[in-house]
Amino acid sequence: IAKAQKGESFLYGVINSSATLGASATIAIGITGTVAKYRAAATHTAANVPTLFGVNAGVATIAAEEEIFITIASASLPGSGSLVVDMYFSAT
Repeated sequence: IAKAQKGESFLYGVINSSATLGASATIAIGITGTVAKYRAAATHTAANVPTLFGVNAGVATIAAEEEIFITIASASLPGSGSLVVDMYFSAT
């Protein structure tokens, strides 16, 4: 869903879906080896409500480019609808 560049720091993200993702399906946002680096696995049941996510202690400056992806677990996502994830970084 994103590529973070070396030297950036993660600030926060916003997740929004056009339909509820269901009561069982969880999504985590992270990288290979740390699939919940940016968002711990959790449900998202608020349709059309932008929802902030982030990490409490923040993330240190990124040492190398990262490819960020979503991991789906516990159940399948709905067969229709849109899921938008915005991620915000600062360059230091």
